[in-house]
Amino acid sequence: MMDIKRTTIFLYVLLGVIFMGCGLEKEVETFNTDQDKQKVNRLCDIIGCTHVAGKYYLTNKDYLNEGADRILMVGSRVIKIWFYGKRHEHPENVYGFNSEWPRVESLVQGAQLPYFKTLFDKPFTTYILVVTSLGRADDYWRNGITEADQRDEQRQFYELARYCLPLTAERERLLFYSIGG
Repeated sequence: MMDIKRTTIFLYVLLGVIFMGCGLEKEVETFNTDQDKQKVNRLCDIIGCTHVAGKYYLTNKDYLNEGADRILMVGSRVIKIWFYGKRHEHPENVYGFNSEWPRVESLVQGAQLPYFKTLFDKPFTTYILVVTSLGRADDYWRNGITEADQRDEQRQFYELARYCLPLTAERERLLFYSIGG
């Protein structure tokens, strides 16, 4: 237990040094040649952290949001999470501590769960989601993708993007989808 605490403290100190000067409370602005204000890319909006499948937890919060809060605490506003990746990478397997994940029938239904709604309300500038479509085996594509599979995959990602875009547009956030790891 002591090694876990030392490692955790070391990582917080290291990340604190990396993100020094990111000051989430300050807005840094600059002017381009047209004199338009533009936000400067700050380190805290460029370098991020991956939060997935930890082996311990530190609070009684749901594990997904506990980790997200820790990432914000060290100063990063970029997070990569597993959002319905391969079957063994679904939320109940990678964010199980202090959480009860129901089975979902669609990616949108997953995004509407309280755990993800809370995550999407946090002040991250970039979310990187590892996601695969639901309803097929992990390696279904190895023998070729049927037109029906392709249409279904497009539909699932379209519906998820349609649901998530208003959440991100409101706060000028970026949202990326990654198929696989």
